[in-house]
Amino acid sequence: SAAAWDGTTVSESLKGEGTAEKPYLIETGADLAFLAKTVNEGEAYIGKYFTQTADIDLGNKEWTPIGNTNKPFKGVYDGCNKNITGLYITNNANNALGLFGAVYPDFVEVGIANVNLKGAIIIDNPSVDAGMGGLVGWGYKDAGNLAENSLNITNCVVDVDITMTNCTKQPRLGGVMGYMFTGRIENVEYTGTINYTGATGNSRVGGIIGQGNRFAATNCV
Repeated sequence: SAAAWDGTTVSESLKGEGTAEKPYLIETGADLAFLAKTVNEGEAYIGKYFTQTADIDLGNKEWTPIGNTNKPFKGVYDGCNKNITGLYITNNANNALGLFGAVYPDFVEVGIANVNLKGAIIIDNPSVDAGMGGLVGWGYKDAGNLAENSLNITNCVVDVDITMTNCTKQPRLGGVMGYMFTGRIENVEYTGTINYTGATGNSRVGGIIGQGNRFAATNCV
């Protein structure tokens, strides 16, 4: 079993080259924190590949999602059926909440595959209209269709309990993804629980996706 991430340590770099043949390697919680830090600083990793090589325990420390709606992730992440446990998010000011905050295809095909995720997202009195999902908060492509440059979520198991209380906003809550615009989701299972109070008239809540447009879901449970 992996040592739990301490909530502060961030790797200085990643092994690998980011290509399909030599992907960047995610070996520890500190490596995953490096990915989050650099994406949130503006490195989108357009068309770059990441491979998780070991189980990762995030230690129930406050997690800053990988990317946001202003600085999204635009790469490919393969969890290789390893586990990520101890995800924990309570920051109510972020509008894209999940292990990955925002993942945008834009002009490249992007994806998240083979991730086994466990944790909790607990938000009280959200200050923004959040996109909240255990795996991805926002997945968005401005134009186009499923034939090209889509977001692909495949072969993932998400066991993230999501709780939102005292809500006066209009969130999009999904067990796996909060919001998907132009993408595919297949062979994905959600085993957590969503608890939501203070619903407004335009809230969107779903077991797999809170709100979806121009998307296809196949073999999801």
